[in-house]
Amino acid sequence: MRHGERPAAPSGERVVGREACTEWWTALVDDSATQFTPQEVIVAGDRATIVWTYRFGDGADQWVHGVNVMRVTDGRIAEALGFSKTVGEVPPASESDGA
Repeated sequence: MRHGERPAAPSGERVVGREACTEWWTALVDDSATQFTPQEVIVAGDRATIVWTYRFGDGADQWVHGVNVMRVTDGRIAEALGFSKTVGEVPPASESDGA
C-alpha cells in the first residue's frame, strides 16, 4: 500500500513485515470514513483474540464481522492473524465514500 492510500476492507490480503504492518494499521486507524469496533477481547497468556466489526460505509450491507488472533512477545505484537466473515465482494474503503 502506498503512503496515504486507504486500506481495503478485510479481503484476505497478506501484509508481512513491521513497516508494512505499521503502515497498513496506521492507514486503517487514520481513515475517518470507516469504523473498526471491537466486540470482545479475550487474553490468555501471550495470546489475544479480538472479535470485531468493521464498517466501511453507511449502507446496511457495508460492514463485516471478523476476528484477529494475536501473539504478544515482550509487550509487542509478534504475530497477528485476521479473519473476516463476508458474503460476495467487499469494496475497498476508498470506493465506499464515492472517492
